[in-house]
Parts: sequence; C-alpha cells; structure tokens
Amino acid sequence: MESSATGFRRAVRVLFDIKSPVARPEYLLAGVLLGLVKFSVEAGTVWATCGRWPSFWELTSPLLGVRQQLFVGGPEWLLPAQFVWSLPFVYFAVTLSVRRAISAGWDSTVALVLSIVPYVNWVLYFSLCFAPPGRTPSELFDGGDDDPAAEKSVFLPDLGVIVGGALLALLTVWAVTYLLEDFGAGLFFGLPLEVAAVEARMLYEIRRRGVAAISVRILGSFLLAACLVVLFAAEGMICVAMLAVPVALLVGVGTLIGVGIAKLVRLKRSEQTPAVVLCVMLPLVLTWEEAADGIAPVRPVRTEVVVDAPPEAVWPYVVEFPELDEPVSGLFTLGFAAPIGATIEGEGVGAVRHCRFTTGAFVEPITVWEPPRRLAFDVAEQPAAMREMHPFFEVRPPHLHSGLVFHRGEFRLEDLGDGRTRLVGTTWYRIELRPAGYWSLWSDAIIHVIHRRVLRHVKRHSEARLSAVRCQLPQG
Repeated sequence: MESSATGFRRAVRVLFDIKSPVARPEYLLAGVLLGLVKFSVEAGTVWATCGRWPSFWELTSPLLGVRQQLFVGGPEWLLPAQFVWSLPFVYFAVTLSVRRAISAGWDSTVALVLSIVPYVNWVLYFSLCFAPPGRTPSELFDGGDDDPAAEKSVFLPDLGVIVGGALLALLTVWAVTYLLEDFGAGLFFGLPLEVAAVEARMLYEIRRRGVAAISVRILGSFLLAACLVVLFAAEGMICVAMLAVPVALLVGVGTLIGVGIAKLVRLKRSEQTPAVVLCVMLPLVLTWEEAADGIAPVRPVRTEVVVDAPPEAVWPYVVEFPELDEPVSGLFTLGFAAPIGATIEGEGVGAVRHCRFTTGAFVEPITVWEPPRRLAFDVAEQPAAMREMHPFFEVRPPHLHSGLVFHRGEFRLEDLGDGRTRLVGTTWYRIELRPAGYWSLWSDAIIHVIHRRVLRHVKRHSEARLSAVRCQLPQG
C-alpha cells in the first residue's frame, strides 16, 4: 500500500512539479501512459459518436487534416471539444520534453520548439528516451526568492518584451499570409504558443512574478499585436476576432510552459537570440502541413425549407430570383458575402446562371436541368468570401479568395403531396485554411446563413405568386 502511494506521488511529481528533472525511464513511461489515455478516450469517443473504430494512423497522425477526419459524421461540438481536450496533453508533452532535455544537458529553447513541430517531436521523444544524463539536480535553477537585482525598475525591460513580441507576431502574420500565402496551422498554433512561452520566460527572468502577473502582460502583448495586425492591414478585424478565443487559450498554455521552464533553468543571454529566431521559424516550418495534407476534402452543406406551394410554382424562382433587399442585420453586416439576385442565360444543361453577391458574382454552368425537381450547377468563377472590416481602407489578404473554394451546388424540390414542397439547397466546397476543423465551424455556419437567405426569399415569392393566382381564379 505504501509503495503504491509512493508511486502515485512520484507520478504526480513527474507530471506537475515543473522544477524536478525527469529521468529516462520516467520520461518514456509518462509518454506511453499519456498517449494511451489520450488515444483511448478519443477512440472511444469516435466509436460512441460516429459508430466506427479509428485506425492507428488517424489517432496518432500529427496532420490536422487527418485528425479532423476522426469526427466526421459526429456532432459539431466534437471538434472544439477535441481542441480543448488536447491542450493539457500539449502542456505535458512540451514541459516533460523540455525538462528531460535540460536533464540531458540539451538546449531548452531548441527542445521547446522541436516538441511542437510534427514528426520532429516524435524523433525528439525517442532521442530523449535514450539521452544520458547531462546535468545533476543541483545544477538546475530552482527559481528561489527574488534577488536584490530584481528589485530595480523593470518597466523598460517589460515594455521591450511586450512590444517585441507584438512586432514579432505582426511580422510573422504578414510573412505567412502574404509571402507564403498559407493561413495555416503554424500561424494558428505555433505563433501564440511559442511567442507566449518565450515572452513568459523572459518576463520571469526580468523579475520572478507569478503566473497571473505575467499572463496579464502577455495578453497585453497579443492585444497590441492584434491592433498592429489590423492597423498595418496584415489582416482585417473579422479574422482577428474569429481567432480571439483559441489564441487566448494557446497563450495561456504557452505562458504556463514559459514560466515553468524559467523556474527550472535560467535563460542565458546566449539563448535569447535563438529563442526569438526559433519563434519566427516555427510558423514558417509548420507551413509544410498544407502540402503534406494534400488537397482538402470537399464538404457538403445542406439546408432546407418547406414552401407552401407545389414544385411547379417554386421552380421559376429557383432558376432565377428577384433582387433581395440589402441586409441590415446579422453576419452580412460584418462584410460576409450576401446573395442579392440570380439570373440565367439560356435554358437547360449548358445554360449559365449568374448568382450575384455583394462581393461579386458566381458563374454557374448548369449541369442538371430537371424541372420541377432538380437544378444542379458547377462553379466556374467565384468572388471573395467577404469584405474585411477595417477602420481606414480595404484589406485583401489572399485567403479571402483562396480560403474557400466552391465546387458545385444544387436545388432539389421534393413534392410533399399536399400542395407543399421541400426545397433543399446544397453547396459543395473545399476549405484551404488550417486547421480546417476550426475554420469549417465558421464556414459551414456562414453557408447555412446564405442558404437560408436565398431559400426564404424563394419561399416568399413562390407563396406570394400562388396566392395571387388563386385570388384571380373565379369563385364558385
């Protein structure tokens, strides 16, 4: 019984005592057990919600494109739940690897970055499992009480770290978005996690404060970064707002990691420059994921409405519909493309439909013409998905045009047999933003809003037309 209690305390110390070194057997065992817990829960969740057992590759792959396929067919809350569920394991993986690297005499900053890079982190893990000890516990910084030197004014050093981190974020966002044209996982995960960790480490070195005080400064740094990103037109206000919640969570994890490392070992002046350089490099390194993931899968979005009119009365308004009023509320007022009308040139297969939006027109060659049951079309040309909000001028990052690629669409009219019609609109599209699992939550919701705007417009006109025809019929 006593040995079990001792083993439990030892396991807790290995996981949570950030100042304790990690031996090779402990590191190996912790990695195996954490992996078993994480993957077992995820496999059980997939089986319970999606009715299938995932493959080993799906569970262990570092590619977000593979990971997000785990929960295809499950409820929409699974993807954000998976993100939150993964955060503690990211924390343990990074802190254990850094502590093991320090114990082996390796550079802690390099270990911090490599523990985040897909595939490389597996190599790091197995290397550290066999790396011999390089330092004794007495050589590790124990994060003791404040020394007299820490009592001096720290305003300017603090300000330097805060502003420096914000400028680093601005330059990275601009380079990844405009030079590499890859709004990907490196920017989403790597930048906030790594910059927050290095900033926290430096701020702790300036004066050994608590996590709360350092968190306030780092959140201020990222708030400044968000303002600079918008001010210098690297991104618009809407995309920045969409990223606020996950970035805040990742900043929190990065802060805990950075403070924990600082308590374990001092950041030498010789390591500060590599730390900044590696923070810049990590999001750039992670841009390989788009190529590794290959072409993103095509996603269908289906919306339906019941119209109090037979299919024959609905069909003309499906083919082309009158002008819609300018949107005055909801998502469309934030700049998202809103449908405003549709016209068609010709009739039957080969005709070309033009669906006009506030950002331009979709050019849609007709591929299926089955009145009054089905109208299908490809998308030959498409406008930007939105107009970004900016206080001074128009912002046009490349992902506004390439982030969502629309392939085809269709309308199906199902006769319900009682003078009513089930009208179903479906759009097939591909999302080229990483991580697709996060951005698809937004894109699916926005496409549903677009569908409902069109379908309700068709419903109103179809029912109004039928009512007018009935009023003109002789009574008798």
